[in-house]
Amino acid sequence: MTITTKHAVTLKLKTKKSQSALTFSTPARSADVVLCPANPATAYFNPGESFNILKSDLTISSSTEEVFCPPSGSTTVNDQTLIIDELKKSKTNKITQPIYQNPAAELKKISDEILAVKISESNKINVLSNRLGELRKQIPKNSIEDIELGNVLHKNFLEILKKNQAYQEEKIRLITSGIKDISSHILQNNFKKAQSKWSQIQSAKKGLSSGSLKKIIKTETETKRSFYNFRDSTLKENARKKEELIEKMLSLACSVTHEAERMNQLKEIHCQWKDIGVAKDESKLWNRFKKASDQTYKSCKEYFRRRDELKISNEKERNNLCDILEKKLAALKTQEADIKEITFLLKEIDITWKTHSPVNDNKAKDLNKRYYQLTSAIWKTRKFEFKNNEICKKKLITEAKSLNSTNPEAKKQIKELQAKWKSTKTAGAKKDNDLWKEFREICDTFFNQNPKKSKNQHTNANGEKVNSLLSSFKALADAPFLELENCQAKVGELKLQLKALLDGYRDDKKSLITRQFRGYQHQIDLKMSALPNPKQKDELNSVISANEQFEKLEKQLLETSSSETYSAAFNRLKSQEIPPFQLPKHPQAQEALQSRAQNIKVMSSHESFSNEIMKSERKMRLLCVELELLMGLKTPEEDQKIRTEMNLQQLKQMFGKGKPTKSEIIKIFHKNYLTVRSLGPIPSKIKTELQSRYEEALVKYLSSSSS
Repeated sequence: MTITTKHAVTLKLKTKKSQSALTFSTPARSADVVLCPANPATAYFNPGESFNILKSDLTISSSTEEVFCPPSGSTTVNDQTLIIDELKKSKTNKITQPIYQNPAAELKKISDEILAVKISESNKINVLSNRLGELRKQIPKNSIEDIELGNVLHKNFLEILKKNQAYQEEKIRLITSGIKDISSHILQNNFKKAQSKWSQIQSAKKGLSSGSLKKIIKTETETKRSFYNFRDSTLKENARKKEELIEKMLSLACSVTHEAERMNQLKEIHCQWKDIGVAKDESKLWNRFKKASDQTYKSCKEYFRRRDELKISNEKERNNLCDILEKKLAALKTQEADIKEITFLLKEIDITWKTHSPVNDNKAKDLNKRYYQLTSAIWKTRKFEFKNNEICKKKLITEAKSLNSTNPEAKKQIKELQAKWKSTKTAGAKKDNDLWKEFREICDTFFNQNPKKSKNQHTNANGEKVNSLLSSFKALADAPFLELENCQAKVGELKLQLKALLDGYRDDKKSLITRQFRGYQHQIDLKMSALPNPKQKDELNSVISANEQFEKLEKQLLETSSSETYSAAFNRLKSQEIPPFQLPKHPQAQEALQSRAQNIKVMSSHESFSNEIMKSERKMRLLCVELELLMGLKTPEEDQKIRTEMNLQQLKQMFGKGKPTKSEIIKIFHKNYLTVRSLGPIPSKIKTELQSRYEEALVKYLSSSSS
């Protein structure tokens, strides 16, 4: 029977049976199913189902009454074998399963796929599970081997399903936790963490099955909306911040700041850019920022070229110093060591070494290693000489003790020992003093026949020396505390000299001189205790150096008395280039120096310059009064008004807080001292007075706190 396109064939099936049968003359088309040989995507043919056959445009429907069978073994459309390409879902939405011509072969094929499947491939695992179940149903009952293979695969696949289920549960747990974390990060306004967590969630979703994904999508809908809104607002805000950094970079390119400081600021702006994170129109913003950054770097390029040349020169000089040390070390092995010469050489070379800085980083380590090995070897030689000289002097003392003072020849022998003592070199200041005292006491037993008279004569002869030493101590005690930094060795030397001279004085006179000396020593010790540490000293040196440069330039403006003379001086300065200077890290000092550099180029009127002088002087007076208030010291009459105003402010700020400790006050002193030395323009006389007042406040405070 030939059926033309768009004909309908009604197949009426028997009633009251669990399965309906469509029987063809060919056995392969029976067995309770509709089989499509050309396409394995077929479905069970059950009562009440309707299927669309797309290619032939035929509709086959079923009822529950009787079966209609075609008279011939095949049904054709336009003389072609009827091929069912695609079947629609039934009215009950039941998914139909395929029919396989050779289930055994398919079973072996699927076994390889099961072995290769990954635990994370959830959708593939579900497909394989359905295929394996259907294949096991379709294996003939008499194929024992295939049934066994199916059972083994089923058992193994149950383990895979179990692991996949655990995998999906863990993923769902992580996603659920991540969704909560995103909400928390949004509340904390932390876009980076929220974005990172969102990316983790999207990555975790890749391993989930379709069913699990649907559940997750319902859970994340609200969070997704919140995240996208938060992301949009953050990107806009980041874009605004980056616009500000671009403007900051452009202004830095035109700044008169020293190139090294400019480079530090450039690096800092780059770090800020990186910390902001991604922004709206990121690519465009970055191109603008990079252009501004390149412009700033270009302005520093010449400085770094000169700096590189300086590094090469410093490296050469340091190598020369090491060569000198090597020659000296080689010479010490063949000749007698001169301790004074060694000490002087090492100190001079150390000072010179520090001046030849910086050098290239890749060379610095090897140079320093070579330098410290050489200096250590020479210091070791010096120490060895000290030890030998100490042994020699102890030997002389032993010989002196062995002499009999009543023997006439002993006096001659003791003189010979004294001559040897003089020719013996030092064993170190402390050792020399102790050894000499012991040796002299022995010698006195030979020569000092009238000790009391000799002692008085000795005291009178050394009176001028004692007064000279006390004057030296007084000068050190009255000196600015910063000048005492390099005077520790001198103080120690003066103490030893004075101690040696006082041995010949009577107790009352000796006590008077000692009290006077201790007073000066106390003042010196107080000032030395407040000296800045090496880091603070470096900062202070850079400030002092910059201040001296500005004072030379500002002096030309300060000496003017009228607008005409000021304008002439200003025009001369404007055409000059400001020498490069190193800015300190202290913000207030840095700001003061930058302001002075700018004022020299900008303040064209005498009036504005005078106003700047008054402003700088007031700032310095405020710092002096603030320190005096903090230390509990008196303030001069001219600044009492400032003291009263500041006292009220400090009472409010310090209410409920403890009084600062001594170490904290010294720290504040050093921090503000940088600002004091940076302020200007100020007339030289006023600045010197205020600076001395600030320094003396510390000495007064230390003196009162130690008493």
